[in-house]
Amino acid sequence: MDEKLASLKKAMKNTVFKDLQFTDRHRRAISSSINGGDSEKNKILFAVLQLVRTEKTGMEILTALKSQALFAFEGKEGMMYTFLHELENKRWIVGEWKAERKYYKLTETGAKVLGKASDMRKEVKTFAQSWSLGE
Repeated sequence: MDEKLASLKKAMKNTVFKDLQFTDRHRRAISSSINGGDSEKNKILFAVLQLVRTEKTGMEILTALKSQALFAFEGKEGMMYTFLHELENKRWIVGEWKAERKYYKLTETGAKVLGKASDMRKEVKTFAQSWSLGE
């Protein structure tokens, strides 16, 4: 059976997949998916919680997310404030008005959530690295 599968794989590589090209972005996305990568929403949540360990305005958070190639709020900047409000309702962050700007900061509860998420990511990464797809 293994010989038949190897033969099929070789035939597909020489025909169906002959002209298939993967960019680095595709490779990273596939690797992330195979290795238990986070969904885009989880990446954004994790990034925002990390960013607000120090006090930041919504605009500073948006700028930082863009610099990390997380563009979920591009063209929909108002959605960022809805997202931040939801995090405030969960008591993961707190917002405080100062000089006509609202500054966001991680709460103790948010820090615990961030710590658990960080630990889980490490566990998943360690597991994924130790695990083989049999190739």
